[in-house]
Amino acid sequence: MSEPRLVRVVGSLAEVAPLPASALYELVRVGERRLMGEVVRVEGETATVEIFEETSGLAVGEPVVSTGQPLTAQLGPGLLGSVLDGIGRPLAALAREHGDFLAPGGEAPTLAATSRWEFRASLRSGDRVRGGDVLSVVDERGACEHRVMLPPGREGVI
Repeated sequence: MSEPRLVRVVGSLAEVAPLPASALYELVRVGERRLMGEVVRVEGETATVEIFEETSGLAVGEPVVSTGQPLTAQLGPGLLGSVLDGIGRPLAALAREHGDFLAPGGEAPTLAATSRWEFRASLRSGDRVRGGDVLSVVDERGACEHRVMLPPGREGVI
């Protein structure tokens, strides 16, 4: 089987083939610059991709890589006050890395992994928990209280 390649590019839309195992809303990386795009249509082994970045310079035959994941944004303490682009990338972090004119295919985590926040446990050892129970609280700058909760369908003992 051949590798997925661009077969047509028109503006922000591109056709990719073969992409037999793709799914709607799957995130893909397009071309040598690894532009971010999302599968918006699947017909047989051909996928139509909406590319979220400037497509000038893309050429038929460039490689496409499936991530197997949907477009997501990380949520949590540290998001307040951030300015994100339309696909969840923090503009300040991108500017520090690439300068004021953002490079195509740039990546930066939504939240800084080095930031630390005060964690206040809501439960004690031995407490029974089930989906929706608040496990802890994290304050963000006194403006927002984040509740860390047990996911639905889960239960157990702390």
